[in-house]
Amino acid sequence: MTAERIDGTALSRSQRLRSPSYLHHRALHRELSRRRGLLRGVVVDVGCGAQPYRAMLTPAVERYIGADVAWPGSRAEVTIADERIELPDCVADAALCTQVLEHSRRPEALLGDIARVLKPNGTLLVTVPLYWPHHEEPHDYLRFTRHGLAGLLEDAGFGIDEMVPCGGRWSVAGLAAIHATDSRLVRLAANVGCGLLDRRARGAPDWQTSTILAVGTRPP
Repeated sequence: MTAERIDGTALSRSQRLRSPSYLHHRALHRELSRRRGLLRGVVVDVGCGAQPYRAMLTPAVERYIGADVAWPGSRAEVTIADERIELPDCVADAALCTQVLEHSRRPEALLGDIARVLKPNGTLLVTVPLYWPHHEEPHDYLRFTRHGLAGLLEDAGFGIDEMVPCGGRWSVAGLAAIHATDSRLVRLAANVGCGLLDRRARGAPDWQTSTILAVGTRPP
C-alpha cells in the first residue's frame, strides 16, 4: 500500500544529493520531523511498508503499530484488507499515513476507518503526492490537490488543523528533470540548483508542490 517500500537506511540514503528522490524526501522528512511531537501514545502507521519512520517515532511513543496490506516481506503487526484496519474501535491516540492514499481505490473508506480506530480527539498526520511518476503499478490510482485532500478529510469526519506543501515548484521542476533522464549530472545539478531555489523562495505557501501534508483531528 505504501508508495515506497523503503526502510530507515534507504530513507536516509534518499536524502543524499546523489539520490534521484532527494528533493522529495528532504522536504517530506523535514515537515514530518517538525510535527513528530503530535504523534504520542499509541500510534498506528497506516500503510507502514518497511517502517522507515519507526526509528523516528518509537523513542517518544507508548506503542508503535505497523499496519499494511499483506505483501511479501511485510513487517506489519496488523493487516489492512478492503480498506479496513484489523484493530478495535478507539484504540489509537494518533495515526501516521504517509504516501499511501494514492494506492487505495477508495481513500475515503480508508480515512473513515482511520477515524474509527482513533480515540476522540486523536490526531492524523497524512501526506499525499500531487506530483510523482507512476509507481507500484498497477496499484497506483490517484494524485491529490490540497482541495481534494481537504474534502476527503472532512468527509471522513476530521477537523483540519494544518495543511502545508512539502517543497515547491522548483523541487517539482527538478524532480521532473531527474525523472526524464538517467543522467547523474542532471540529477546532481537539479538537486543542488532546484533545492537552493526552493529554499530561497519567499511569500505564500507554494502549492505547486510534489507532496502535501495535513494534520487532522477526530472530533470528541
